[in-house]
Amino acid sequence: MNRNSLFIVVGVLLIVIFLSVYILTPVYLPYYKVVDKALENNYTIVEVPPSKTIKVLTINTTESNNTIYLIANTSSVYLQVINSSGLVANSSEVLITKVYPGTYYIAIANPTNTYQYVTLRHAIFTYDEINSLYSTLGVITTISEFFIALGVVAAGYGLIASFFGKRFKRKK
Repeated sequence: MNRNSLFIVVGVLLIVIFLSVYILTPVYLPYYKVVDKALENNYTIVEVPPSKTIKVLTINTTESNNTIYLIANTSSVYLQVINSSGLVANSSEVLITKVYPGTYYIAIANPTNTYQYVTLRHAIFTYDEINSLYSTLGVITTISEFFIALGVVAAGYGLIASFFGKRFKRKK
């Protein structure tokens, strides 16, 4: 096996191994399944009139369960967490916010001129679990992307070197 072939093989191996690590993260990351199952089981489907904000849910948080996690199936609406003092957090499509113990209202604001049909998935978790999940997920994603890019560079170098090496080889 020549040097160029070795670059191709190593590059393809890096791509395959770290692409599998990236894709299979939900299988081996323990808390990922818990978050996924909670969001899958807790959902509300609402119709939001044009240019209106409607309250959808009332959620009570405690000292331990103090992180509200919301996901909407569209980014054209705003998810809002409101308490007795006013707006606590506002975001489109995904909203994760740590809150103090108390009662909160979940509202959906529709800034468009058309009716929006929104599926809102919601759950309450402890902050440490969510923080740990996304920190670990960030590290795994960054490492995987780095080694996938390294694999692409190595395989690309091997292919280019073998292609041009044969084409422009010097005659002795």
